[in-house]
Amino acid sequence: LFEGASTRKIEKLKTLLCYFRRVTQTKPKGLVTFTRQTLNQPPNWESSQIQLTRLHITCEGTIESEGYGMLQVDFANRFVGGGVTGHGLVQEEIRFLINPELIVSRLFTEALEHNECLIITGSEQYSKYSGYAESYKWVESYKDETPRDDWQRRCTEIVAIDALRYRHFLEQFLPEKITRELNKAYCGFYRNNANVKHLSAVATGNWGCGAFGGDTRLKALIQMMAAAEAGRDVAYFTFGDAQLMKDVHEMHTFLTERQVTVGQLYVLFDHYFNEMCKNCHTSRPVISLYEFIYSKVSCPAMFSPAQNSGMSPLSSDAH
Repeated sequence: LFEGASTRKIEKLKTLLCYFRRVTQTKPKGLVTFTRQTLNQPPNWESSQIQLTRLHITCEGTIESEGYGMLQVDFANRFVGGGVTGHGLVQEEIRFLINPELIVSRLFTEALEHNECLIITGSEQYSKYSGYAESYKWVESYKDETPRDDWQRRCTEIVAIDALRYRHFLEQFLPEKITRELNKAYCGFYRNNANVKHLSAVATGNWGCGAFGGDTRLKALIQMMAAAEAGRDVAYFTFGDAQLMKDVHEMHTFLTERQVTVGQLYVLFDHYFNEMCKNCHTSRPVISLYEFIYSKVSCPAMFSPAQNSGMSPLSSDAH
């Protein structure tokens, strides 16, 4: 962090020094807890009869601001914090900079395994920022007014889940890759012995996309499936991508109106890989995943909706 004089490092230091100035002026109060959670028994995705939960999707706002009171996803590196003290300056690094207490986790959190996540409750935001990556700028000090729980933790729950990195676009449609991502997201979203009626929504976005090579539309479905299995609604932030917002919203509406289950979606992924990706000789399939799902679900002879569910379709909204 102290090597070189790049603009991004200067802005990082401004953000961190804002924290140190604040805590030396006024002694901080409260508690932050770090919980490493392991998923020992993943769901049987293929046989799941659960339908998708409610979705709110928007191209405006951020997880940390508009996700107040929700389970907020950190698009993590398997070494949590990623490049926060180095060159990195994307979603995870920015969150660790504006909530610097998160950086402490790097001292005692070994690399996350495929069935593990890190849950951090109680961290406080100390800075406001603008931009992203090269355009990131520290703006000013921020006073976090989030209430505290009985343990004196700020009621901010962040879950670090690391997505797989893909060298080739088609890789991510391999059944074992999809299962891994479903299990990783579910590990972050489920709470053992919790009453699902009391679980907050998941505030998330384009997890594992960008530099990791994930397909935004696939990752949106994977996270919605994992959230449904865990009994949570979803608030999805596309970070300015209006077309993605429209596509995901329309797909969610289509699937919920037809009462498509998580298990049926999982099987559709498998069919898509076998029919469109397995013997594909181009960098991307001719037919997109969403086009494939629309055609299969719309064909009564090829697809039967959830039987005897007794559930009415759930809503989604976008703006």
